[in-house]
Amino acid sequence: SSTTSTITTSSSASSSNSSSTSSPTHQDISPQDFLWRILQERGYETSPLLAKTQAFFRPPTSKQVEDYDMPLVNAVKTGDLEGLRGMAQQGRQMDACNRYGESIVHISCRRGQAETLRFLLANGGRVHMCDDLGRTPLHDACWAKVPVFDCISTILDADPELIRVVDCRGASPLAYIRREHWSEWRE
Repeated sequence: SSTTSTITTSSSASSSNSSSTSSPTHQDISPQDFLWRILQERGYETSPLLAKTQAFFRPPTSKQVEDYDMPLVNAVKTGDLEGLRGMAQQGRQMDACNRYGESIVHISCRRGQAETLRFLLANGGRVHMCDDLGRTPLHDACWAKVPVFDCISTILDADPELIRVVDCRGASPLAYIRREHWSEWRE
């Protein structure tokens, strides 16, 4: 239920409060609604792109799944760049993922490992990946326990269109932001 509550836009939250207020206050506006308003005012496209129908969705290869093991995952989780460098030199794929498509790039984003993310991307990791539920590394970066703006900037520098990619439930990366962090995201 905590995931469900984090994937709520201000428009759905404000519709339940419509009897007490005519329009949402600045604090009630989700980062997604806040950004979409700005982008629409400037003439940018905000229509959703379904992750699993985009060209970057590919089922994991046997090599990606084989390389996704505890030593590699632990090196990503702990930010062990020296260990990752050695594994990359041994031919390990820096876009390794489990059979569900969750990659080490996803993990680095969820844990806020910006330096690790940059290393992975410079050595074959990709931002154009999604798991079996359509979540991209940007979804995981937005879902992090604390805002990880370094990771988000790195991903959006690689492809700003990823902000529009929605998962299988129709949730964009910005819909994953925890409500307690909304004000930080709107700054």
